[in-house]
Amino acid sequence: LLGLPNSGKTTLLKRLTGARVSASEYPFATKSPRLGTYRTHLSEVRIAELPAVYGASTRGGGLGTRFLKHLERAKIIFLMLTPETDFAPSLKAGMSILTDTIRNFNSSFLSLPRVWVVNKVDLVPKKSVTLNVFPPGEKVFPISALTGEGLNPLMEDAIRFLQERRACANV
Repeated sequence: LLGLPNSGKTTLLKRLTGARVSASEYPFATKSPRLGTYRTHLSEVRIAELPAVYGASTRGGGLGTRFLKHLERAKIIFLMLTPETDFAPSLKAGMSILTDTIRNFNSSFLSLPRVWVVNKVDLVPKKSVTLNVFPPGEKVFPISALTGEGLNPLMEDAIRFLQERRACANV
């Protein structure tokens, strides 16, 4: 899980895995990666929440970017945004901040499989969440980590992707 500050990464980690983590309104409450395990009756997936990044992270703002090294072990990245935030004026700007931060740290990480997770959709009118700002072919999931809305399709897609990847690796 990688996203802007207060995008709900900790809440999502807790909701999906039952990890004993505390969500906070403080934008940089996650100081180091946190782990949890998402379990279904057929599989288990380890999920890591990374500290938040924002526009100034590449210049050392917030907690910087050194923890992005953990992306090299990721099989899939959930890039988290919210429709409204103090850290980006729009979803499109938030998307640019996240991709630019990754590119500045290690451009090869942009080729890692990813999905865009637009969290906190329960807090804004449905009509105001415009997902057409994402490029064609990008997977985008509107969710509410707090209420659970949209989590089943997100995790079904992630599990399916990981199973397909594992099957290809075993061939």
